[in-house]
Amino acid sequence: MEKPVTAAYRLSPMQEQVWVFERASESPPYIVQCALQLYGPVDPGRLKNAIAQVVARHEILRTIYVRQPGVTSPFQVISDVNSFSWELVEDSNEGQVSEQFENLKARPFNLEREPALIARLLITAPERQVLFLSLPALSADSASLILLAKGIADEYSGQAAPSADEIMQFVDVSEWQHELLQSEDTKAGREYWRDYWRSADPSLLASFALPFEKAAELFSPAMFTLVLDSTTVRKIDEIAGQQNSAASDFLLACWQVLLWRITGQADMTVGATFDSRRHEELKRTLGALSKHLPVRSQLDSHAAFSQLMTSV
Repeated sequence: MEKPVTAAYRLSPMQEQVWVFERASESPPYIVQCALQLYGPVDPGRLKNAIAQVVARHEILRTIYVRQPGVTSPFQVISDVNSFSWELVEDSNEGQVSEQFENLKARPFNLEREPALIARLLITAPERQVLFLSLPALSADSASLILLAKGIADEYSGQAAPSADEIMQFVDVSEWQHELLQSEDTKAGREYWRDYWRSADPSLLASFALPFEKAAELFSPAMFTLVLDSTTVRKIDEIAGQQNSAASDFLLACWQVLLWRITGQADMTVGATFDSRRHEELKRTLGALSKHLPVRSQLDSHAAFSQLMTSV
């Protein structure tokens, strides 16, 4: 009989944050997902095999989360079994794309028993398909979805792919992060964040409210998507480049100014997501590597926008 489990590991620091948020809000597991539009003829069997090859290379895609009695957080348990959920749906109704996306969003995950990855192929016409990929937030971030999609595309097209030994697995990164948190090299960083939170004023958060905002019983993350045309994107890149900043810095500064105008509060803290894949060894690693950090700003009506952007 095939051995189903190889090892168990503690959660990474970022996974622990996700776990705490999920437990505090008593909500279903948070998920990350995407929908990929596929044009041209697609062989479902070949696509399924391509996904299986990618799952075999990345341990995090074969990871479940098992809780032990008396232990607050679960352990990551990596399975030898190369399994994922594969679903094939045929429907000529184009409106099914949004419906299928929402359906996956609402689908509950059994983190202790079910495979992490759900792959659903919706066929709307002979040469029009949509591939949905869904994972628990404990197993992936938005950058992981991009890497996963690229890996599947490369495998399907027959391009050379790295072996599992050439990829730094997420559990290795997780253990490395725990070691860093306990080392003298990161002491200054730990003290910085300790001082940061000591100086934070909780009353600011309690009084912060948007117009027409309604109190929610549960924390339920949502997303609003705005598509920018190529001309606007080019202008943003130009403005950011003039300040030696990234387009993300420009957009974050815009968001802070907007909140300031809506609320009238010049001193505010917003959360920002940063990808931790700065080192070359992590460029191909799948997993929850994004960091969510508070960014505090004290806006001044006399200051130029460029000053705010460079301070982000």
